[in-house]
Amino acid sequence: MENHTTRPQTIFSVMDRERLWKWHEYLGKGCLMGLMALLPFAHLRLVLSILLGGLVVSIVIRWWLEGKVYLPYTPINLPLFLFSGWVILSLVTATKFTYSLFQIKNELLTHLLIFFSVIFFIRDRKDIKKLLLFLYLGLFIICVFGVYEFWDRGGSFLDRSVRIGSLTPDYIYLSTYLLLSIPMTLTGIHFFQKKNMRVVILLLFLFSLFCMFLTFTRIAWAVLFIQILFYGVFRNRIILGTGVVSLILVISFSFFSPLVKNAVKTYGELGPNDQVVGIEGRVNVWKFAFSKILEHPVTGIGYGRDIVRFVYSGNQVIDEEYWHTFNTFIDTALEIGIPGVLFLLGVFFFLLKVFWEGMREKDRGTVFISTGLMMVVMGYFLRNQVDHVYVDFPSQLFWLLMGLGMVLVSQPTNVIRKT
Repeated sequence: MENHTTRPQTIFSVMDRERLWKWHEYLGKGCLMGLMALLPFAHLRLVLSILLGGLVVSIVIRWWLEGKVYLPYTPINLPLFLFSGWVILSLVTATKFTYSLFQIKNELLTHLLIFFSVIFFIRDRKDIKKLLLFLYLGLFIICVFGVYEFWDRGGSFLDRSVRIGSLTPDYIYLSTYLLLSIPMTLTGIHFFQKKNMRVVILLLFLFSLFCMFLTFTRIAWAVLFIQILFYGVFRNRIILGTGVVSLILVISFSFFSPLVKNAVKTYGELGPNDQVVGIEGRVNVWKFAFSKILEHPVTGIGYGRDIVRFVYSGNQVIDEEYWHTFNTFIDTALEIGIPGVLFLLGVFFFLLKVFWEGMREKDRGTVFISTGLMMVVMGYFLRNQVDHVYVDFPSQLFWLLMGLGMVLVSQPTNVIRKT
């Protein structure tokens, strides 16, 4: 064990500090594993807040033990800090200062906390496998409840009126969660060595695909196909062929079945929480957003997804149905200006660059997990083109996975290569 002190101490104080070092790492890892499994559970907000608080305590103890306040280096620190700094700077001109400040705490600072906590406390391949196992546990529970919900509500494969949300807030969140999780099951099959574990992960992968189908979210289906297409091109031609055939069958079922067409025609009668905002509505709100971006091209109107509704609630385009722009990057430009969205795009670009380099490593495990994380970044980027889901637990899970990737890919001399 390294000596984490900077001055001479008695044997008792050394023992106390060693014990504290051990337990603060247990606390940090335990909170991360809890978050990995429980983030999608909408009714566990209090538990999740406690886990996030545990991460804060763990990092503060780490700083105290090491005698310095710092954030570890990663290849994306520069674009991430540029984006974060611009968000904080936007408070100066925010139209709703209190709301934007609250959103910075709830979104931006939470992302940074989760991301750097992974870098602080996840050290080797054994820890990474534990995190993935907790992801699989949460995914399994979500899928089980989703299927139960589908049958309990009288769902039918030929009727889109029942779309599962499971234990997440709704089907949009569930489909986004699956886009983040499914790639890690597909690539996790090759990351674990034990045959029994690989079979279990394969079955979970198939089960989660079935749940994605039950969300009846066609944009999520399309994004998932692109993810699987990417995997098939670079890793497995069998998966590629299977994915293409499956997509043809799903498209045929979704767009050409007369029963599904009838269901779609009456879908608008289901109520506000089940409404589908079509392409025409999105185009209208995008046009409106672009006109407002030109009015505040540098500073924006203030950080936070709800800021659009607060500022433009009297406009005929921004009503109860269109309360954000249905595109994360348009929304970001409107919130914090064009420089802000360029910084955010830079973050995604550097993430893709890091994981592309990881895909070219010689280590098999690094290659497959990097491939999965490439699929996650690509899928999340594409999903946010037609909705604004870079919020709440999907964004937190995204940064948890990104932290895991940084540990795996950006430390070539770490013991992780030898385990």
